[in-house]
Amino acid sequence: MSVINVTFKMRRDTTANWDLYNPILEAGEIGIDTTLNKFKIGKGGNFQWSSLQFANLLATDLTSAIGAHNTQTTNVHGIADTAALATTTAVSTAVSAHNTETTNVHGIADTANLATTQFVNTAIGNLSNASDEAYIPQSALANVDGVATLDSNAQVPLNQLGNLIQGAPTALNTLNELAVAIGNDANFAGTITTSLGTTNTNVSNLNTSVTSLTNTVNQFDARIVSLELGLGI
Repeated sequence: MSVINVTFKMRRDTTANWDLYNPILEAGEIGIDTTLNKFKIGKGGNFQWSSLQFANLLATDLTSAIGAHNTQTTNVHGIADTAALATTTAVSTAVSAHNTETTNVHGIADTANLATTQFVNTAIGNLSNASDEAYIPQSALANVDGVATLDSNAQVPLNQLGNLIQGAPTALNTLNELAVAIGNDANFAGTITTSLGTTNTNVSNLNTSVTSLTNTVNQFDARIVSLELGLGI
């Protein structure tokens, strides 16, 4: 059996000639661009060379496409403008700048006005060693109302005391003296009411006893008169 060597040659030409003649490749016919070392597969009909896409890609094509992609700044992966993206450096710088801000931060006009945990703890600790009136805000102080006007320490000035006692006797011009006078009885009115009720009952019983005694005396007088008449006195 003899061996026959067969050589297949495909249609080929330079880029310039392909563009110049712009032929129509038969369906399935392969045409090679020897300048680019790329090929196209014909479709027949009216599909000329210029309307066909190359069927292969070279490594240089991929490198070129990737390079072009990397230089794109608009419409990249859904990003309209990559200039709007924040880099790690930009974010770190922004966070650092934010941390040093002391005014107009999260709605706070001045962070120096914020009370730290240490400040609050110290203030609470000092409350046990300070008078309560020292912590009454000015807005809670009394206004002039005919009774007394409190001073900046929420206390009644000595020259205002007359407005409170208004000529009360010395023995009854303080709250303590008034409390002692009613026996420190928080239910003084109820105690008085009960006492009056008991007194009324005692008076009623006394009236009954007096009436009974009067009747007894009258009876005794009548018997004496009767005895005198019997004796002829």
